[in-house]
Amino acid sequence: MQFSDIKPRTKFELVSLQRLLTTTKTIEEARLSFPEKLLAYIDELSKNSAKNFESITKDIKTYLSNMKYIKMYIPFEPSMQFQERIYRAIDIDQSDRYLDIVCDTSLVGGIKLVVDGKQYDETVDKIIYEKCH
Repeated sequence: MQFSDIKPRTKFELVSLQRLLTTTKTIEEARLSFPEKLLAYIDELSKNSAKNFESITKDIKTYLSNMKYIKMYIPFEPSMQFQERIYRAIDIDQSDRYLDIVCDTSLVGGIKLVVDGKQYDETVDKIIYEKCH
């Protein structure tokens, strides 16, 4: 099993996972609250290395806090089907990124993206502005 099998896809999943890793102090607590895949990943690491639970969770938290993200601004609240299409389009499961979708109803249409700190504006607002100025 690789970390990519359990990595978060969204900012919500990232924050939830970080909170869970921070508040859980023992493997016994983890067995009661961790998702099965995460628990299997930790079990596998503890068997294959000399690391203890605290050390493994610290490494995972460090990895999570260093993850890059793609921030997407869209003018509507996305359905689960829409989100799945976006995940597939950017191959989120195979990248070391998570997706942060922000509903911005002030956008007329289109999409704004922030990738590695660089902004991409593909909105109708921008097209109108460029045509009129």
